[in-house]
Amino acid sequence: MEVHQHTHTPRKKWTHYLWEFLMLFLAVFCGFLAENFREHIIDHGRELQYMKSMLADLDEDIILLQSQENELKRRWHSCDSIAYFLKSGNIKEIGAEIYYHGRIIGFYNPTLSLTGRTLDQLKSAGMFRLIRNHLVADSILKYDEAKREYESGIANLINEIKSVQEQNKLLFDTKVFEAATVYTDTFSYKTSRPAGNPALLNYETNFLQRYYNGVYYLKRIIEGCLGRLKYCRQMNKSLTETIKREYHLK
Repeated sequence: MEVHQHTHTPRKKWTHYLWEFLMLFLAVFCGFLAENFREHIIDHGRELQYMKSMLADLDEDIILLQSQENELKRRWHSCDSIAYFLKSGNIKEIGAEIYYHGRIIGFYNPTLSLTGRTLDQLKSAGMFRLIRNHLVADSILKYDEAKREYESGIANLINEIKSVQEQNKLLFDTKVFEAATVYTDTFSYKTSRPAGNPALLNYETNFLQRYYNGVYYLKRIIEGCLGRLKYCRQMNKSLTETIKREYHLK
């Protein structure tokens, strides 16, 4: 009978297994580093894109703030004029002035809000983690807080304007307003001082005192809004400079 001789595989040394483990570990680790580096590059690109978008929003906010400041100051001056006229002794002789300024303080725009597209995306989509620069992140949060305080003040202002507007309906003849309106198209118009010396609908002392009180509080709320607007503009400028400096953007 023929006897077959079996071939025995030599036993591997423990160092061989150690090298296999190290090679496998290095392969996995390098793969992890490569993936992590790829995500880092992608996140950095997205972060930079968000910052460019943020700068565009900040530029738009500056334009909006300037426009709103002009409107607030115009309304403040009309409040001041109305208060002066109501305290004068010849109220029945200056009807055109009272009508003109009364209409200005009674008009309101319900869309006095700032741009928040990029900031809303960062907060709602959980992307705020992309902002790795803590200085920029802190500046964004400060600006967001300044914006929210300003917009809260504007919301209070609109409520007060609505209150004054209700009193306007009892004090002014809307036919006089209409006669002093020049329409540039169907929905756009300009207001001017009424002709002559139109009479108010109510000269009763208590009513005029209540109207004066409403105008007074409206004036003070406007002053508060102007203060918040100034702070918001400062935070806007600070955030803009910080983003440009930290991300080397123009």
